[in-house]
Formats: sequence, C-alpha cells, structure tokens
Amino acid sequence: MKLLISVNHLRLFLVVGSILLANICAAAAPPPCDCKDVTDILYRIKEANAAIAEYKNQLKSYAAAGTMFTNDEYNIKLQTGKIQPVLNTVNAAQPPPKIKTSTGYTDPHSCNSYPKGGSPCLQEAVMKHESVHSNVCRSRKPTRLNPLSDYRDGMTMVAVIQEEITGYYNEIGYLTSEFAKLPDKCKPPIWYLHYEVMVTGGGTKTRVISGDRSQITWKINHKYSGTVELSQPISVPKLAMNPQQMAKMTPQQIIQAMQSNLVMQWRYHPTNATQLYVPFDVDIKDEIIKFDHETGEGGSYEETTNTQSWEGNGADGVSNKFVFEVDDLNKTYNITIPIQPSMQSPPQLKFEEKEVINRTAHGYGGAPLHETPTPTKKMILFSTMQIPIVKGLLENGDIRHGTDLPLKFVEDTLTFDSGNVKPTAPFLTNLPDAEKVKVRVYYRLSKLPVN
Repeated sequence: MKLLISVNHLRLFLVVGSILLANICAAAAPPPCDCKDVTDILYRIKEANAAIAEYKNQLKSYAAAGTMFTNDEYNIKLQTGKIQPVLNTVNAAQPPPKIKTSTGYTDPHSCNSYPKGGSPCLQEAVMKHESVHSNVCRSRKPTRLNPLSDYRDGMTMVAVIQEEITGYYNEIGYLTSEFAKLPDKCKPPIWYLHYEVMVTGGGTKTRVISGDRSQITWKINHKYSGTVELSQPISVPKLAMNPQQMAKMTPQQIIQAMQSNLVMQWRYHPTNATQLYVPFDVDIKDEIIKFDHETGEGGSYEETTNTQSWEGNGADGVSNKFVFEVDDLNKTYNITIPIQPSMQSPPQLKFEEKEVINRTAHGYGGAPLHETPTPTKKMILFSTMQIPIVKGLLENGDIRHGTDLPLKFVEDTLTFDSGNVKPTAPFLTNLPDAEKVKVRVYYRLSKLPVN
C-alpha cells in the first residue's frame, strides 16, 4: 500500500512537472519575427506586392480566353514566363547584401504544405500563404475520384490566379501585423506615401427658343496618383521667425524658441542628383458635346453636333515639394503633396474636336445633307488641364491641410480620405451644373511598402 501511494505521488509529480515545464517552454518561446527580420519582412512584402500586380495583370487575358488549368499553363507559361521575371526585377533592385527569401509548396495531391528556405519569420508568413492552397485543395479532393489527381484539375486559370492573390494577401497581412508589433527602434526611418486625387463630374443643360434647341453635355474624370519614399528625418522649427522678430530677441531667446518648437520632417530624396521631377501617374478622360438644332423656313432645319474630348494616361512629373511633418509634442501632423503636372515633354494628352452636320434638302442653297469636316487632333500637355481648389486641402496644385490633423496610427499606417467634396473656388464655370464637380483626396503613409 505504501508503495502504491508513493508511485501515485510520483506519477502526479511527473505529470504536474511536465505541464509546468511545457508552459515555461511555451512562455519562453520567442515570437517568429523580431528586429533581425525587419529587412526580410520589407523585402518579402515588396515581392508579394509585385507578384500580386502581375497576377492581376494576367487576369484579363485569361478571363477573355477562358483558359483552363494545366500544369504547363501554370508552371511554364505563368510562373516561369510571367511571375518569376517580375520577382527577378525586385531582386535586382535590392541593394547588397541580397536577401535570402522564403518560398512554399503545397502538394496538389496530399494537400500538405511545406516552407522552404528563409528565416522562421518568413517561413511562418509563407505558410499563411500556403494555407489558402491547402484549404482549397482539401475542399476539392473529396469530390475527386482519383486521389493522385491535381486538385486544380477542372479549375479555370482565373480561379487559380485569384487563389494565388488571396494567398499573397494573407502573407502580407501576417507580415504587416508582425512588423507593427516590433519596437520603433528597429524600424527604418522611412515612410512610404501613396496618394490619389480624383476629380469627377458631369452635367447636361437643354434650352429651347422658338423651335430652336440646344444642348450641352459634359463629363470629366481626372486621376492623379503616385507613390514616394520619404526618408532622412530632420528636426526643424515649426514656425519660422522673421528678421524683425529675431531683432528683438537675445541669442539665448532665439535658441530657446527654436529648440522648444521643433517638428520632425521627412522628405523625398532623389537617388539621381540630376532628377528634376518626381514621377507620378495621370489619367484624364473628359468630353464636352454641344448639340444645336436650328429651324428654317418651310420646315427646313440644320443640326450640328460638336464633340470635344481629352484622353490620355501615363507618367508625368511634379516638383519635389513632398513633406511629412510631425509635431510629436502636440501629437499632430501635416503633409504637402504636389499634384500639378510639371513636365514639358512629351505631350501625352490627346485632344480631338469633331463636328457632324445634318441638313434638310431645301433651304440651305444646295449644301450637303450630311457633312463631317476634318476633325482637329493634337497632343497637349497634362499641365494644360486645370486643377480645382479646395480651401484648406488642395490649393495651388498642392495637397496641404489648413490646420494640423491628429496623429493617429493603425498598425504603423496613417490614412486620410476626404470623401467627395466640392471645389471652393469657381471651376468649369463655362459649363452647366458646374456644382456637380467633386474632388476626393486620399493618401496613406505606412512604415511598410505600399501596394
């Protein structure tokens, strides 16, 4: 009996001890990602964003063709032919030392996933990606008669690509979350800025006088967007003092005033010393249609339709005025983002004016019943298009807040969205329903590369 009691006590001790040891080990286990993984995280996110962009680029052609999955189509044409060159480009842009990234693989027969290479942090991220493939695989395998078949058999290439995109988004989500948990001291002093400004609107006006009728219809659609890297923060006085103010102060007072009112500024620094403009993208599609119906004697009439259009998209450049300014004392910020196109060549905006005239057979001296004069066509600069003014937000072609805004980050990201707002200064005054013009300003600042 005593022996039995001793054995039971020993068993209990061993069980409790094992539980305690397991808990201690679990508590002591380091998180998958730490400061040494920062460079790897940033690089892997760049890879993922580049892959997503190319997958999306391939979607349209695959959707139009209705291409079904085959191993050759996926592995050779898509992965080797399209995706890998994009990843090679990302790698080529990475300065030494080169990053050893991670990859993953999901067996299309067993549905099991495996990471390959890279740090435990990247391997964990890759497995988040592969879990998407594994889950789709397991959802389809029970319906397959042949256990050795590829789970993607019978799927369209569009579905396969969308699965890859979802996997990469899963991966980015995990890396973003892990990066946000790291202390600021190990994060690069860089902010990635992505911005978009949309100007949209349209209207119609009809006028009828003594049988004559005229109508004007218009629509505009402008988009200005770009992504820049803001770095090399410096401390500067928030309010510059003019010479008159400084003349009334002692040197000690000047120094004290400057030191007590400092803000941090991040700016865009070109890698090329000869770079005059910061690249950004412009997309414009405007149209004005004027219709006139003029009545003559005896039921005669003449109708004229005049159409003016502006259409173009491409890269242009803006002056380097980018500034992200943080007042850490008051927990506020402001930003300057230029969107006024400044490049003088080449013209990328196609302007066309064409006219169509229809007349009755009588009353116009034998003029043609249908007439289409030679259209006017020319290429013009993006800068010829007016940018609206929104007081306290968009003035003189620059985004700048009239008052500093609260500094509120969510996982190392600061987002602003004005929603649709009306210009505060006259815009398109020569057109009806000018009040229907809307401006939307959006930007995002992130410690991570913006996708």
